[in-house]
Amino acid sequence: LAAAAALAIVLVLAVVAYGESTVRRGAPGSHDSDEAAGGGTSRFLATMATAVAALSALVIVGMWLGAWVLSPCDLL
Repeated sequence: LAAAAALAIVLVLAVVAYGESTVRRGAPGSHDSDEAAGGGTSRFLATMATAVAALSALVIVGMWLGAWVLSPCDLL
């Protein structure tokens, strides 16, 4: 139950980060536009947050699979 809750939270935050990275991608003159000097920083951070969230989701699924496949009684 804890792994499912953590996975749900990570997936929601990944969607939010992905949305933030694509929200103003093509708008000229915006803070995140490629035309502005140093404007790609916010989009870069949002893209990195998306990547970290995806990696975290994979780790949570991997930990859950390990706990599901290896029961404590099989280790003895």
